[in-house]
Amino acid sequence: MIQSVSIPLKAGYAMVHYCLTLHQTNPNRSDQDRRAMVIHYMPVGTKSNEGVPLKDNLLLSGHNSLSTEQQKLV
Repeated sequence: MIQSVSIPLKAGYAMVHYCLTLHQTNPNRSDQDRRAMVIHYMPVGTKSNEGVPLKDNLLLSGHNSLSTEQQKLV
């Protein structure tokens, strides 16, 4: 049986969790915007479901294993 767990955070704090973790938050009733940041790690050359290259990826570590010709196709 799945059980929910409440994890209260102070204002200005952040939480990091696995992408498949079910999560929710209460409505933002303040006049302040609630900010969120999402980071996805994926291999070089990843394409969208429509087959469109994702050209705005940032290589964080390692090296680009695609040849110059392959990079032109991506």
